[in-house]
Amino acid sequence: MSSQPPVLYPFQERAIEDLDSGKILCGGVGSGKSITSLVYFLSKECRHKVGSNSYGNTYRPINGSPDLYIITTARKRDSGEWSDELVKFGLTTGKNTLMGGITVTVDSWNNIQKYADVEDAFFIFDEQRVIGYGAWTKAFLKIAKHNRWILLSATPGDTWSDYMPVFIANGFYKNKRQFEQMHAVYSRWSKYPKIDKWIGEDRLTKIRNHILITMERPKETE
Repeated sequence: MSSQPPVLYPFQERAIEDLDSGKILCGGVGSGKSITSLVYFLSKECRHKVGSNSYGNTYRPINGSPDLYIITTARKRDSGEWSDELVKFGLTTGKNTLMGGITVTVDSWNNIQKYADVEDAFFIFDEQRVIGYGAWTKAFLKIAKHNRWILLSATPGDTWSDYMPVFIANGFYKNKRQFEQMHAVYSRWSKYPKIDKWIGEDRLTKIRNHILITMERPKETE
């Protein structure tokens, strides 16, 4: 199967230049996070035929390229939104014989634990669902340890706790305990664990700025 890949806007191309495994691609509705993430995967994570340029104009991975797993919301999985994006690059879910033999899997966050033992693949985590330290986050951390990955989100975090799993996955902290010992001050008067304030925010801000790739679509001018 072959398809003419979409043309990227300059702001999307800049994001691809800055993207790397472990980073968050942050962009609002209409910014093209899905398209940008697929071009990043095909052009920078896959091996290409000789003659392709830095963006791999043909987007043709060769044998030895990693399989692709897309973990998204149940609604996006069931509606086929990702399938519509994949077909623009000549890809479908399942094994793609003419595209380096890579296998593409699209599933929901509800099933993330099914993929905790996958290794040497590439994961696109669509929408921020790794908040807290529950089962989803623990599966995410296990996946992140043995695979390359990026996370797509319009709202990556409101508090430092929201960023904690991604910080740990990138190796900035060993675990939740170390993160909280270094940065969280708990209230002495609350009947339940409640963070009163954060310390060392300069370090937290520096780490966040390092992994956050912001993609903004320029406003139309008259």
